[in-house]
Amino acid sequence: MSGQPVSTASHPPHGHPDNTGPSTQVGDKASTASHPPPHKPDPTVADNNASKRKLSPAATSGAAELANLKIRLRQALKQYKDFPSPGILFEDILPIFADPGLHEALLRALELHVTQSYGESQKPDVIVGLEARGFLFGPSLALRLGAAFVPVRKQGKLPGPTETASYQKEYGKDFFQIQKGAIKNGQRVIIVDDIIATGGSASAAGSLVRKLGGTLLGYVFMLELDFLKGRAKLDAPVYTLISSQEKGKEGDAQSAEGPETAGPYTQAIATGNTIFVSGQIPADSEGKLVEGSIADKTEACCKNIQAILEEAGSALERVVKCNVFITDMANFSEMNGVYEKYFAHKPARSCVAVYQLPKGVPVEIECIALAGEGSKL
Repeated sequence: MSGQPVSTASHPPHGHPDNTGPSTQVGDKASTASHPPPHKPDPTVADNNASKRKLSPAATSGAAELANLKIRLRQALKQYKDFPSPGILFEDILPIFADPGLHEALLRALELHVTQSYGESQKPDVIVGLEARGFLFGPSLALRLGAAFVPVRKQGKLPGPTETASYQKEYGKDFFQIQKGAIKNGQRVIIVDDIIATGGSASAAGSLVRKLGGTLLGYVFMLELDFLKGRAKLDAPVYTLISSQEKGKEGDAQSAEGPETAGPYTQAIATGNTIFVSGQIPADSEGKLVEGSIADKTEACCKNIQAILEEAGSALERVVKCNVFITDMANFSEMNGVYEKYFAHKPARSCVAVYQLPKGVPVEIECIALAGEGSKL
């Protein structure tokens, strides 16, 4: 998989050396700007000058919420090496469904994607879920969207008249079926499943939708195995929610101008169209701490973020959410004076007072940004 994700449920892995210990956020003071509930926009983007990035304030707020939800979901996955066969890194999504809060986060993230992508006028009439894991979240998503749910199952599992489509597996063909009349002519359809690998089963489902006269808006998956190039088989837009698993390529960005990271952590990772920059402290490219005032140290943090985003093909102007960790709120005004110069477009922000940060630094900043058109991730 592509690096380690930035954490929000606990204090994140820090993008600097010597950080192999546990979270520093245990027993921290209360946040000065807590995260808003899913149904309300973050008030910190109310004055956002989004026109500079051609994004409306509502779209920016939705993008920030979706990015935060993705972080939570990415963290919840468990990985199993060499399962079900040697050389396979298996991503287990079941922990998401074992936790009501994470289950809700998944549905909210999918709902945000669909509503932002298609709007009220083009939202789907039908959600089609593929056997078997598409059944885990397909019905609930359909209910939230006010859509019907229709299952696609293996041959012989559905009663009554059916349509059938074949797809190639490693050791021969398999068959999917859908009940005739389950989708009416002209209905808009989104197909959902847990993962896209070779794309054969999803392509078969798409052909079934068209056989019944449905209009296929797109495919939505939780995960993707990029190296199998399954989306090349699909003739409608493909969206992967959490992340993409690539073979032989890390989905991270390492800037020579930012401090090196410790352990398995990366300076930034990409998940879909979002870049998560891990916590940056006031350190140079050799990991040496910057001397000087709070303003000097805040500027060093911001410059590290800027360098990492540029390496990833993005920019400070595309940041949609920042988390600032500070050990003494008496330094807030001095920190904020520098912060606002670098983040003049006013992305959503949380400022958290903590008792101690690694290496004794007074300030640390992490952020979430939208990938640019020239993104290398």
